[in-house]
Order: sequence, then structure tokens, then C-alpha cells
Amino acid sequence: MSKYVIMELYERYKKQVWDLSLAVQTIGSDQNNLCLTDAEIGERLGLETEVVTEIRCISENELIPMQGYFDAEERKELRFNSIKKQP
Repeated sequence: MSKYVIMELYERYKKQVWDLSLAVQTIGSDQNNLCLTDAEIGERLGLETEVVTEIRCISENELIPMQGYFDAEERKELRFNSIKKQP
């Protein structure tokens, strides 16, 4: 398989890859109870692991709002500061 995924393949599988991936880890949500690795998703969908990885990475950029990245940075900083303050 080539290094890049064609758009038709991406559009066909992005929802399935996204729904099964570790990218969505909302606990107690119906969004994703499986959290499969790229290799496991590939086995389920009949795709190579590298193809699943490419689809997942592109879909993360498309589906995660920019604010999610900013919020993640704030959460990391708060967690770091709380650990630093512990005796």
C-alpha cells in the first residue's frame, strides 16, 4: 500500500476508524467502549495497520476542535502544578 490514503478510502472508513480508536476515550459514554489499537481496527475492517493509522490521524485533525488542543494544554498544566505542590 502506498504511504498516502486516497480520499475515497478515507471517506469510506473514517467514521468506523474514529469510533473504534483510542482517539475517543470518553468514559461512561456510548461514543467508544472498545478503544482498539490501529492494528486491531485493521483486523476488523480488513485494512493494513498503516492505512488505519493514516485515516485516524487525518480524522483527528478533522474532528477534534482546536479548542480541544488548548484545553488539553491547560489540563496538563493544572495536573503538573498539583503534582509539584504535593509534599
